[in-house]
Amino acid sequence: MQVENVDTCIYRPLDGPAQTWRPNYTLPWGDSSSLVTMGFVPALRHFEEVAAGRAVNESDLDNAARTLEVAEQLYAQLLPTWSKAMDR
Repeated sequence: MQVENVDTCIYRPLDGPAQTWRPNYTLPWGDSSSLVTMGFVPALRHFEEVAAGRAVNESDLDNAARTLEVAEQLYAQLLPTWSKAMDR
């Protein structure tokens, strides 16, 4: 797996052709490319509302821990292929 220019992912499996993925960017209009639609702003705003006592938390530590577990499993599965790809 290789990342180019921050947004282009290239997967080069040992037994097949390379696969490239790049986001399908929308037109640069305010409604389609604002921080609200392209980033973590909604999550940060929710965090602010929870911290201020104006909203009920929609996520908990178990949810966050599970997300980290999935990321670690994915990393463990991909690490051997990354090592082989780097040897080429």
